[in-house]
This record gives sequence, structure tokens and C-alpha cells, in this order.
Amino acid sequence: MKQFSYDKNLVIKIDTEGMTEQQKRLIKTLNTLMKDIISTDSEEVFFKQTQEAVRNLAALVKQSHFATFVKAGDEIAYAEQALEYSFDSVQEKLYTSETNVYDN
Repeated sequence: MKQFSYDKNLVIKIDTEGMTEQQKRLIKTLNTLMKDIISTDSEEVFFKQTQEAVRNLAALVKQSHFATFVKAGDEIAYAEQALEYSFDSVQEKLYTSETNVYDN
């Protein structure tokens, strides 16, 4: 495995127009959690931060423009359905030998 270079920075710029302050905080938190997950040597931190990242991602999906915009005029719980669909898909891949690497 490659050693991490802690003296390097990755600058991510996101157009935050139309985002709430809470959405912005969730995105910042997710980025911090992802950094912690990929760089930790601690099992406890690895599991806790992974759980926290998934929880924060779910919160962000539930607060998305689509979920809140559609919710006003429709009884379908789109955010919950999108999350369930995603979790089902991830769970299917967890227990197969299929490994996907997404690197664009």
C-alpha cells in the first residue's frame, strides 16, 4: 500500500450556491471523515468514522434539493428509497468476489 504524504493538500472547490449552511457543513464533515477513513491505523477510528460517514451521507441525501422539492408535492419518500436502493446495491457487492474500483 502507498504511504500517505501528509504534507500535500487536495483543494476541492464546490459551487455552494443554493446550499443551506447545514448542507455545506455536511459536505465538509464528509470530506474530513473520508480523509480519516483512508489514513487511519486504528480499527476503532476506521469503524466509527465509516459509520459516521454513511450517517452523514444519508442526512445529506435526505436534505437534498430533489428530496425536499419533490416531497412538497408527492407522498413518495424518494430520499429513503434512494438510500435503500443504494444500501441494497452495496450489500450485494459486499458478499461477492466482485470488486469495483472507480477512479476517473
